[in-house]
Amino acid sequence: VAGLYGADPNVFHGGSALMLRPKSFLFVGQLIARKNISLLVQAFLNMAVDFPDWKLSICGSGALQTKIPVHWQIKVQGFVQPLELAEKLRQSRCLVLPSLNEHWGLVVHEAASCGCALALSHTVGSRDDFAVETFNPRDVKSMENVLRCIAAWPDEQWAKTEAASRQAARNFGPATFASSVQTLIDRIL
Repeated sequence: VAGLYGADPNVFHGGSALMLRPKSFLFVGQLIARKNISLLVQAFLNMAVDFPDWKLSICGSGALQTKIPVHWQIKVQGFVQPLELAEKLRQSRCLVLPSLNEHWGLVVHEAASCGCALALSHTVGSRDDFAVETFNPRDVKSMENVLRCIAAWPDEQWAKTEAASRQAARNFGPATFASSVQTLIDRIL
């Protein structure tokens, strides 16, 4: 049934224009091997040499948290509740989800609802519905190239991407799910 896994539109919405937000990538998820945080950090540090005005924010907890290097362009925060996450998304330009295996990725819909650009690995199930850029999650250079590409976007690309994310987000969530269920009920009756 369409729309089952979606963000709460009362929480995940709004945000200023992407081109006006701080130059930041955001990762949200468990800090475990499957989420591929170590390779993301490596790719970010590789590109950050040429983009010193960009930051990587990491929200989550897990066994790999202590493995993330201390670096002035990387901010690590633990798990955050939905209201705080929504605010972080409204202050970020791009969500990066480098998972080695991700069936859907609710955070993708949450980020799109806040207008974020989305850089997703090829293995994220929602990539075809949302991603602006995709990469091979096992190839640090592929990931780095996508981060570099996004960091170099002109303002027009940020505006186009924000509009595309917000439009894609409308296809999922509670209202879409309720409509799908009602259609199913009507067909049965």
